[in-house]
Amino acid sequence: MNMKLRVLLGSLVGGGVLAVALTFLSRGHAAYTLIVGALVVFVAVPAGVVALLALLLSRYCWRNRLRWASAIAAACVGCVGMLLLFLPAGALLQEHDIATARQYCEDLVPLLDAHKQMTGSYPERLDDIVPGTQDIPRLLNNAPFYSTDGKTFTFTFEVPDGLLPTIHVFGGDTRDWREWS
Repeated sequence: MNMKLRVLLGSLVGGGVLAVALTFLSRGHAAYTLIVGALVVFVAVPAGVVALLALLLSRYCWRNRLRWASAIAAACVGCVGMLLLFLPAGALLQEHDIATARQYCEDLVPLLDAHKQMTGSYPERLDDIVPGTQDIPRLLNNAPFYSTDGKTFTFTFEVPDGLLPTIHVFGGDTRDWREWS
C-alpha cells in the first residue's frame, strides 16, 4: 500500500478512535463543541486549502514533496472531520444521561411517598429506603441530589452542557421538572 494512503487511513482511524473516546468523555458538553468548531475553522479549513493547493501544484513542480504535504494536510482534515462527525452522538449521550437521571428520581417518588405514609415525614437520607447496591446514574453521582424538610422533597442535579450548567429540579410538591440555565 502506498505510504501516503497509509498516512490518510491512519489519520482517519486515529481520528475515529479519538472521536469515539472524546464523545464518551465529553457527552455533549458545550466546551467540547466549541473546541471542535475552533479546530474546523483554524485547522481543517486551512489544511484543506493547503492540501488542494499542494495537490494542484504537484502537477507542475516538486511532485513528491507537495504530494506528501497534500497527504499530511488531508490527514489533518480527516482527523478533525471525524471529531465533527461524532458531535451529534455526544448530544444524544447527554440526552440519555438526563433521561436516565430523571427516571431514576421519578422511580424513587413512590418509595418516598410510602415512607411518608408510614412515618409522617420524608426520610432524611435516601439510604433509608434505597439499597446501597443500586446503581446511581452518572449525573447523580457528583453531589447530593435529594433534599427534604420532612414535609416535601426535591431532586436536583446539574448538567454541564454550557458555559453555565443547566440545573434540573424535581419538586415533590409540584411533581414536575424545571430547568434553569
